Amino acid sequence: DGDNLRVALFGGSHSEQWFEAAHQLAKQRGWTLVPILKQGCASQMPGESRDDFCNEWLPEAYESIADGAFDLIIAVGTRSVATGDAVTDSKREVLKTLTKPAPVLAIRDLPWFEENPIDCYAAGNDCAWPLFDFISEVDPTKTITIDDVAWVDMNDLVCPEGICQPVIGKRFVFRDSNHLTKSYVDSIADAVASRWAVAIDDLLR
Repeated sequence: DGDNLRVALFGGSHSEQWFEAAHQLAKQRGWTLVPILKQGCASQMPGESRDDFCNEWLPEAYESIADGAFDLIIAVGTRSVATGDAVTDSKREVLKTLTKPAPVLAIRDLPWFEENPIDCYAAGNDCAWPLFDFISEVDPTKTITIDDVAWVDMNDLVCPEGICQPVIGKRFVFRDSNHLTKSYVDSIADAVASRWAVAIDDLLR
C-alpha cells in the first residue's frame, strides 16, 4: 500500500514472474500494487481459454480492473507463435480493453523453449540457445501502436548478447521451459525496474 499510483499486475504466471520487479518499483515510488493473477490464466479475453477455471475467473478479473480505480495496469502483451512471437489479435483486444480504465505497460513475453533448460543442464548438454530461434528477430511491438500502451522488453536481460543459458552468475535463469526463477528475477530487478520506470514516466506524462 502506498499513497501514489494505484497499479494492477494482471494475468497468469508470465505476469506473476515479474512480481518482484513490480514490488520493488512500488516500494520505490509509493504505489499501491494490486496483483490480479491466476496461475495458468494468461492475459486473454473471457471465453478464450481452454480451461473452464480461467473462463470463470477472467470476467471477475476484468471487473476488478474496471472497478479498481487504477492509474496503471501491467500485463504481458505478446504471445509465442510458430514464427516467433507476435501481438496477436487477441492480445490487441486485451490491451484495448485494459486501456479503458487505465494506461497499460505491456511486457514483451520471454521465449518458450522446446526443452526445459534445467533438464538440459543436468544432462550435461550444450544449452546455449540463440534467443532468436524462439522469438522474432524483428520485435513485433515496434510495428504496432495502441493508444495508452507502452512496451517493455526484458529479453536482453534474460538472454544477454542474444544467447539463452540455464545458468548466469551462479543462478539458474529458468525454472522450466518458459518461466524465470525468482532468484534470477531478483538479480535483475534493479535493471527491470529502471527500464519500466522510464516507460511508465513517458506513458503517464
